[in-house]
Parts: sequence; structure tokens; C-alpha cells
Amino acid sequence: MSVYRDMLNKLDNDTGTETPLVSTGTNQVNTGSFRRDLGSLVQLLERYQSANDLRSVMFTNVDAEAGVSSIVTHTAGILGEVYQQDDRSSVLIVDANYRSQTPPMALAGLKRGDALARFMTGDESIEACVQASELTRVDMLLGHSPDSSWMTRLPEKQLRARMQQLREHYRWVLLDMPPMDTPESLTWSAVCDGVILIIEAGKTRRYAAQAAVERMKSHNANLLGCVINKRQQVIPEFIYRWLFK
Repeated sequence: MSVYRDMLNKLDNDTGTETPLVSTGTNQVNTGSFRRDLGSLVQLLERYQSANDLRSVMFTNVDAEAGVSSIVTHTAGILGEVYQQDDRSSVLIVDANYRSQTPPMALAGLKRGDALARFMTGDESIEACVQASELTRVDMLLGHSPDSSWMTRLPEKQLRARMQQLREHYRWVLLDMPPMDTPESLTWSAVCDGVILIIEAGKTRRYAAQAAVERMKSHNANLLGCVINKRQQVIPEFIYRWLFK
């Protein structure tokens, strides 16, 4: 897809707000605009799924604290509501972002654990490792073992096999990953159906975003697009809607 190339060619030096996949507001998760923007993201993901059987989506960023964990959690919440009539949980959050200061399970009343490492490196079943969350039809696979180096030592064949098991078990698998400059994110990006890059408005530099994209391309990652987070609207929102309708 050309979303990344077209967008990055138009990025300003500081942020880049011209043609993102979706742009979110000031990180106020309860505001109507934030939920509407996430709804747009969910609609696009569903289109990709219909066209390409996309199920596993990795969320990563360039700069730390760009809001990856929050966006993953609330996107999963909306997807869970969409499929709330399903007999079983439809969405799985894979918490592989051990560097995050605000892990997604904190929003669902869960504690960190090493279930992700046990599932990926051992023979335990999905049912034995996942935990139900307080979100509708959303389970979590928590990964915060003291030694995270297993994420890069895991053979690619085994990693692909475990990811395929998750894809077959859940309608959506959303991975909360560390920044793209980490070895584990580069390795895992190649086995996911798609990757979404989170850019923080006013912080992420154009050259840094471009470098992240090039690294992912070198690992054959399927780049779906970008979310520009924490964007400040300096003029009223209704004017933005009128300008870009």
C-alpha cells in the first residue's frame, strides 16, 4: 500500500498531519472526537480484513510514550463491542510492550505476567495463557517476563506457528509492541498481517518516521498506515470538518 509513502513525502519536519490513516486528538479517551477517530480506524481495519483476511495487527511507534498502549486498548474495546454477539471472545490484546509505562492491562484491572513467553516458547495452550478482561469480548495475553530477550531468540518458524494459532482462535489479534527501533519489533513485524505506526504530533521527526518505515520494509512488514496521536486542534473542530469534508 502507498499510504506510508504518500504521507511521509508530505510530513512537516515536526509532525506530519496531512494524510494519516487516522488522526486522534489530545489523548482524551472519553471525548467524542477520540472515539470517532478510533471508529474510523476500526472501519479501515475491517475493510482490510474483508479484502485480505487481515487478523493480526501490530501497533508500534517511533518515540516512547506516543500512546500505543492506550490506542491498542481502546481500539480493542470498540472491536469487542462490534462483535459482542459472538459466542466467545473475538479480540485478543497481546501485551509485548514491556517498555510501556501504561500497559493495556492496567486499564482492565489485570496484573502483568509472563503468559506470552510461556505460550510462545512452550507447549501451553491458548486457553491456559490468556486472561479475560473487563472489556467486552476482549482477552489479553500478557507478556512482561524479567528477560525479554526470548522475543528475538525465538525461531521464526515457531513464532509464525504461534501467531497462526492466535489468528485461528480470534477474529482480531492486536499486538502492543515496543518502538520500531527495537530488534523484537522488527522481527515480529514480519510475521504480523499488518503494522500501524503511531506518531506523536509535535514530537516525532520526519526523518525518524522515514527511518522506521525503511526498517520495517527491509523486514518485509506490511505497512498499513499511520495514526497521528495527541494532535492539538488550534481551530474549532467544526471548521476542520468543513474544510476536509
